[in-house]
Amino acid sequence: MNIDLSNWKLTLPVGGKGKPTEIKQPALSAYAGPHFLRTGDTLVFITPTDGVTTKNSKNPRCELRQMNGDKLAAWSSTVGRNTMTVELSVDVLPIGSKPHVVVAQIHDSGDDVTVFRVEGSTTDRSRASIWITDGDSARGFMLTDNYRLGDRIQVGFDVADGVIRYTYNGAIIDYRQAKKVTGCYFKTGCYNQSGGIVTRLPDGRPDFAQVTIYACNVTSEASTVPVITPGTPDDTAKQIAELQRQVAILQQQVAALAQRHERQWTALREAVAP
Repeated sequence: MNIDLSNWKLTLPVGGKGKPTEIKQPALSAYAGPHFLRTGDTLVFITPTDGVTTKNSKNPRCELRQMNGDKLAAWSSTVGRNTMTVELSVDVLPIGSKPHVVVAQIHDSGDDVTVFRVEGSTTDRSRASIWITDGDSARGFMLTDNYRLGDRIQVGFDVADGVIRYTYNGAIIDYRQAKKVTGCYFKTGCYNQSGGIVTRLPDGRPDFAQVTIYACNVTSEASTVPVITPGTPDDTAKQIAELQRQVAILQQQVAALAQRHERQWTALREAVAP
């Protein structure tokens, strides 16, 4: 498949109240169900508006959550570099008064930091707008107001040095957010934003959102922190001196990387500028 599920877990819109079912590795590697379909090299996520929600959300989800092996991923926006690029299509939106779905997000230890949010129109059901949110503000930056349901798009996050950058269809977006947050992880899938508003289809079933993922790529460049072990005062002093030396080297490396990344982003922006 074009998506490696080894470092993800899946949350389904079924289960007990406030406790949706989760599928973890190794079961996830072969799992398929009515809300998580495998079609060739693609994954299809289906989330009904009456689905089970997590205890802190009104919105149901069929969504992947980033893991680090069997542990929850939790990185800092200021340490190393973390990226996620997802190729997807939004195929179906709820037919009620809030036809919205989140397809990719960065979450920190307490709340979502920024997401790609697709908002459908209640007058033209075939089209939608795509927004990047900024914390609790759903109107951070609009990518397009003319997305047609079913079209394949590519969205991406690039996080380094406390700054979140974004890509859309392979191009760098002239928009960024400065965020110093910890406990971060990526999510992607179909996070139905209907807020519990359930509209019935002609056959009596609840309406739903559907997202297809064709490819997903996540990279992580994490830094390690040296640990001081207890010892004699002389040993501790030597360890502190060595740690200070390593910190100075790391600071130089970070400064050099920041300059290099900025040059690369500048060159790329100039290359794609009209």
